[in-house]
Amino acid sequence: MSLLATLPFRRLFLFSGIVCLVIIAVLSLLPAQEMARTGAPKQMEHFMAYFGTAIFWAAAFFGMPRTMWRAAVFLVALAGAMEGLQAFSPGRTPQMLDFVFSGAGALLGTALVSVIGRRLPSALR
Repeated sequence: MSLLATLPFRRLFLFSGIVCLVIIAVLSLLPAQEMARTGAPKQMEHFMAYFGTAIFWAAAFFGMPRTMWRAAVFLVALAGAMEGLQAFSPGRTPQMLDFVFSGAGALLGTALVSVIGRRLPSALR
């Protein structure tokens, strides 16, 4: 069995991914007056949040490509849901461009783990 496929690593990556999902949900639905920005462009914040989250989820399901990509599709759907729900958050408006950058981050984060995973020595896969 490979190092990344061991249960402790899977649990760690899965737990980290769940924590990221909770953080994304909370920050996505905060009222506008309570938001704090990083100073980076807004779309970059969206991209990086979903990119990092996708890396954890893809690593959690490493060696299970169908499940890995299902998790990526789930993250894209979550990005759409979070953008849509912003219509009900005071001072927030859904933005298609934010959804596009979030979805791109989810897909590219998953792709990165998939590509790097195929190039790892077999002992780590």
